[in-house]
Amino acid sequence: MTEIAFSEMGFKKLFAPVLEPNRASMRVLEKNGYLLEGVLRKECFKGGHYFDGYYYARLCLS
Repeated sequence: MTEIAFSEMGFKKLFAPVLEPNRASMRVLEKNGYLLEGVLRKECFKGGHYFDGYYYARLCLS
């Protein structure tokens, strides 16, 4: 999907927010060339707890 967004749809940047406990999704993004751009502390309140939000992004380099 990332390659289609860049090559066929003309996107220059894609981003993906992930909540703190979802380490598996973070790893999938990293394996697909996404880089951590920032962490927003206590970004989301869910199930009675606050979680940090991790923001990953990938740029189209062509």
